[in-house]
Amino acid sequence: MPRKPFIRMMILNYLLQNDELIGYGFIKYCRANGVLASPGNIYPHLKQLEDQRVIAYRVEGKKKVYSLTELGKRELALTGVSRVPEFLRNVFFRNMSLASTIDWSDSTDVEKLLNSVREAKDFLEKYVQDLK
Repeated sequence: MPRKPFIRMMILNYLLQNDELIGYGFIKYCRANGVLASPGNIYPHLKQLEDQRVIAYRVEGKKKVYSLTELGKRELALTGVSRVPEFLRNVFFRNMSLASTIDWSDSTDVEKLLNSVREAKDFLEKYVQDLK
C-alpha cells in the first residue's frame, strides 16, 4: 500500500474519531495537540480527498462540513488505523509534528520529544499488561 501524507492520515483519523470535520475546527484541534497546521496545508488535502471521493461535504451557512464517504470508510479500514488505540494515534501525530519542527540542536526541544515518546512507551507497556 503506498504511503499516505501525514496530514491526510491525520484528517482521516480525525474523521474516524469525530464523524465530521470543519476546516477551522480541525486546525484548532491540530494546534491543541501540538501539530502545526494552517489553511495552506489543510485545505489542499481536503480538496484532494474530496476529488478522490474519500470525503464529501455539505454546506452549513458559510462552512463546509466534511464527512467520510463509504469509499473513505473502506480506505480507512484498509489502513488499520481504526484498530490503533485513540490515545496512541494522538501521541503518534503529536510526535511526528514535534519531530518535524523541533530545533535538533536545542536539548530542551529534543527532551520534549523524548518525553512524548516515553509517554507512548508507558502507554504501550500498560496496554500489554492489561492484555495479559
